[in-house]
Amino acid sequence: FIYILDSMDALTSDEEEAKFEKRKKATRAQQETTGSFGTSKARRNSEGLRKILKGLRSTDSILIILCQTRDDLGFGFSQKTRAGGRALRFYATIDVWASTSGMIKKHIQGKDRSIGQRVVWKVKKNRITGMLHEAQFDIYPSFGVDDLGSCVDYLVSEGWWKLTGQKINAEVLKL
Repeated sequence: FIYILDSMDALTSDEEEAKFEKRKKATRAQQETTGSFGTSKARRNSEGLRKILKGLRSTDSILIILCQTRDDLGFGFSQKTRAGGRALRFYATIDVWASTSGMIKKHIQGKDRSIGQRVVWKVKKNRITGMLHEAQFDIYPSFGVDDLGSCVDYLVSEGWWKLTGQKINAEVLKL
């Protein structure tokens, strides 16, 4: 079984709901309320994720959790973080971060127009092989993922194929 949760940020907890109701009542009564550190989701993840791991293994199932990034306002080395706490990385088998690295533009009718995006995927944790790779590929809204173009880009960047102007020389294929 494969379950994809899109997204962790959309989930709420009983504590968040109670805090929301308390704030709503206070606002209607024109009163102040105390703040919250917003740690209830992290606590729930820490409790819940470790409990479901055994069930995932025994049923050969996969759980994929998508999260939105947030700017990290702390003093760490990373500029991005995510909601849900550290349990997401701790219990993950693979932790992948995706971001756009630029727009793909084409000159159409005298103007540069955006026709797609270049996406970078970085593996930040990998319990399967231990290797932390990075992959880039293009996404075109009218087409989807350009996996063929991404493979060609990879072979050129690794030096297997040579790029001369607009032509690719793939001598290893003897073409």
